[in-house]
Amino acid sequence: MKKISTELAIKELAEYLSNFSDEFEEYKVKDENDIEIDEVKPNLVIKIKDEYKKTLRALSDGRLTFDNDLKPIYQLISPINVGTEFELNTITFKTRILPTVGANLARGVDLKNDASTYSLVVICHIIGLASKNELDKLNKRDYELARELAMVFI
Repeated sequence: MKKISTELAIKELAEYLSNFSDEFEEYKVKDENDIEIDEVKPNLVIKIKDEYKKTLRALSDGRLTFDNDLKPIYQLISPINVGTEFELNTITFKTRILPTVGANLARGVDLKNDASTYSLVVICHIIGLASKNELDKLNKRDYELARELAMVFI
């Protein structure tokens, strides 16, 4: 794991989020000549520090990286199913839920009265767990990071 400074992690996260969120589309500060400089807009720095705390920490700690296809890869603090054929040390996030997959995930869930179950099912799909019960095996920090970052792709 390669640790990076918080400032560099903020830049990397802003650049990454610009691929998925309109709010971050133009994340760089522009000078008086309207030329981008290598600095994140102050309002977006605040947003990242407030709304992406777990993601920022994982990126700074070197536990979170992004591959060439923009998929986040997260090294779990506490691996799950240790010693079995289903041992899980890293999570590779899916960055998109296809419409038909979203509909299949909703099958059997009363969206009006049980939206929390649907959100758990979607998080499981995004992080590649077989069932929502496996979320209980994640330690608190791993789960909070998975939940926080998965929301980017919903």
